[in-house]
Amino acid sequence: MTDNASVPSAEEIESRIKNEVRTFLKTHSEEITAADQILIDRAKLLIQGRYLHGFHQLVAVGVDENGKEYVGIQLDNPHGNNSDAEIGLIHDAAKTGAKLVTAVVVHQKRPDEGSEVHVANSCGDCLEALLHHHPNLRLICWVKDELLKIHVRYLVLLPFKKRRAGANGISEHQHHT
Repeated sequence: MTDNASVPSAEEIESRIKNEVRTFLKTHSEEITAADQILIDRAKLLIQGRYLHGFHQLVAVGVDENGKEYVGIQLDNPHGNNSDAEIGLIHDAAKTGAKLVTAVVVHQKRPDEGSEVHVANSCGDCLEALLHHHPNLRLICWVKDELLKIHVRYLVLLPFKKRRAGANGISEHQHHT
């Protein structure tokens, strides 16, 4: 028989895994550059003033190797079948056959939450789509409390939440890792 006192709890195991994943991501990431900050600022400008009451507001902005900008805007509707910002970004780049190298997703909170605009992490479904269409993409996202640029192939392996309906039926992205 084993001593149960030496067996870690589920919470301890989960905490250890999260710490190992964060360490892995930090060692396989790039710091945010001035060009990345411009991309973030551009995405924030695109979403400001676009708030529609009760809808989940996201904008994805990406650039190809020549610096050409592509944009995807989330189009939620009250009946489901939403069009994610990342999917819009993929569509925009597909019009010219461009391959994105860097992208960011921003979210605008509801007015009752302060209307803050911040970088959001993509859900698992969107990460898989980005990897499929843009296998060399680096995504600007949060790892704990640090904003980093990480290759999408590493992010897609993580246990991100899949797209799901929130309490109000509107899809939700995961905001922090």
